[in-house]
Amino acid sequence: MPPGRPPPRIWTGPQRGTGTVAQHQALTPLGRLATSDEIADAAVSLSSDESSYITGTTLSVDGGRST
Repeated sequence: MPPGRPPPRIWTGPQRGTGTVAQHQALTPLGRLATSDEIADAAVSLSSDESSYITGTTLSVDGGRST
């Protein structure tokens, strides 16, 4: 998983869904921002025994935006 940063405070406040957030959501095929739980689920999955054969790849948890 590439490093990232948490969303700016304005994205989680009362103005959520306006301006920059709406533009970002429009560019994401799922049409919304990821939750911290969704990012954590991917990290937990990669650290589990079930992913022991995964090597040398980047998992982008971005709602399909990088495709």
